[in-house]
Amino acid sequence: MNSLTKLCTNTLSIARVLHKVCIQVSRTCVSKTALDQPPRWRHGYKVKLHRGLLPRLPDEKTPLPMPVYKPSNAWTPQKALFGQNDYIDILGNEEIHPVSLQYHVPFYARGMKGNEFKMLLHKKKMLGNNTDYKTLNPKKWDMLNKRIKFLGRWLNRKTKSNLTKQL
Repeated sequence: MNSLTKLCTNTLSIARVLHKVCIQVSRTCVSKTALDQPPRWRHGYKVKLHRGLLPRLPDEKTPLPMPVYKPSNAWTPQKALFGQNDYIDILGNEEIHPVSLQYHVPFYARGMKGNEFKMLLHKKKMLGNNTDYKTLNPKKWDMLNKRIKFLGRWLNRKTKSNLTKQL
């Protein structure tokens, strides 16, 4: 009895030891009834998520009701007039150029072709001379110059230059 109480003093009281048999499992004393039960997993953890597709309120088991479906209006001006100027240069007269219709593009990138390096050089040229972009946005101006410097070095190392025919 003394050895049994020594083993179980940290987890079970002496009164409980008299009624249950303690078995030493990995340096801890566990009662026989605890071995019959499934092991506790994440003891004290409260699951905050519920299974299912619908959203739920906290501490509620029932899902929120599904919202009523309302179809969107297919004839709003944005949807009805989308792409109306796509073929203006083919179908229309030559008074309107497609570049003048690019009002959603920044002014320094309208009608421009080329890679990122060429676009950034063009942006620097357009914003640096005529505007006070340097003083209003010094961080963006520094980042623009840094990106131009990086791309210039990368292009010099990784791409072939235009080779001219030598006589």
